[in-house]
Amino acid sequence: MNWLISELQRQTRMTVQEPLRFIRVFRKWVSDPRRLREYLSFISLKRKVGERWSEDERHGLQRREYRSYGDYLKHQASKLQHIDLSDYDKWFRKCLTERLAVMAEIQPGMSALCLAARIGTEVKAFQDVGCFSVGIDLNPGPDNKYVLLGDFHEIQFPSNSVDVVYTNSIDHAFDAVKMVSEVKRVLKPTGVFIVEAPHGRDAGQAAEDYESFWWNSDTDLQVIIERCGFLMARREAIERPAVGVALVFYPAD
Repeated sequence: MNWLISELQRQTRMTVQEPLRFIRVFRKWVSDPRRLREYLSFISLKRKVGERWSEDERHGLQRREYRSYGDYLKHQASKLQHIDLSDYDKWFRKCLTERLAVMAEIQPGMSALCLAARIGTEVKAFQDVGCFSVGIDLNPGPDNKYVLLGDFHEIQFPSNSVDVVYTNSIDHAFDAVKMVSEVKRVLKPTGVFIVEAPHGRDAGQAAEDYESFWWNSDTDLQVIIERCGFLMARREAIERPAVGVALVFYPAD
């Protein structure tokens, strides 16, 4: 029952912070009963997934413990049903486009692959700066012309084929080493890997409902990426979508 108590507490906190939220959600459920069924399905899945985390104290890393890879896939694929990305698509596209426009590593005509790209906001940002870009996601939603169905642990594109790989979702990896190794495989030897990520637990930032991989500090994250065959070129502070860093890497060989 701990999962149910925790969920009720979370929903209560959200409603206290935004009292009109209850009316808005209730209207959605009345107008479209499928939303209620989806929410109950999410609660059931959350109960099954749980909040069990294993910790690698030596490397400052934490992983959510799933019963199976299938449960991980279901959990991550359910995210699109339970979040509203309409505002995100507007402000984050503008925010990321501005960041990419001043990056010396990004040039018009490059090919860019965006991992766990949801509805395609980051794909649009790369297009805004003149790149040929596409995304993959476990659940791109219906009729998504920017994002293909795909798992970033097994990227469907050929080796040495992409100029840029971007992600702000490494915290959703089941196996970060496997994911980063796949990035290394598809990148051209002259390619660039951009990771945007929160600072981590030492900065008071906690994993939320859909995170499956976490770290004490972004330095711990940097180390695991470098161990997969990358060299970090530089880092820059970012404020959105979370307070953290943009880490820019090149293949080590």
